[in-house]
Amino acid sequence: MEFDWVKKINADSEYHSQWLENNSRKQVAEWAQNDKDRNTASEIIALKNKVKEYEDLLSRPMKEIAQASGGFKKTYETLVEAQDEVLANWIVSQKAFRETAKVLAAQLDKTPEEFTEIHQSSINAVLTNQTQHENNGNESPLLERHAAAILAIRKKQGKA
Repeated sequence: MEFDWVKKINADSEYHSQWLENNSRKQVAEWAQNDKDRNTASEIIALKNKVKEYEDLLSRPMKEIAQASGGFKKTYETLVEAQDEVLANWIVSQKAFRETAKVLAAQLDKTPEEFTEIHQSSINAVLTNQTQHENNGNESPLLERHAAAILAIRKKQGKA
């Protein structure tokens, strides 16, 4: 039996063509995947940069954030206005109490120095929870958290 070189060459050629086609498809698929991976990596880097920008922005004072972000600016301005209104009402209340106290002190013939002494003593009583009329600092969570620091400052100033 004689070996048919033509069949062998044709078979080898067919095998080589299929191998080349398969490897070409694989290569194209790998390139496409690499492009996808590069795009995904670029997107991840861009998102990480965006997160860093937001973290940097959020580490700033709220006023700066408001200046940098139009949407937040309106909310911030509303918040500041509400805080200012609460503070203004508190100031009015404190001034009215002080005025009332001075009127009553005058009716009791107390000197300004005596009034100041009673006032300072009352502040210390509030901070140390020793008031006579249930006005202790520990009745307010905010004041309770800060009372010790305020009292320490007053002691340094010679007012406690």
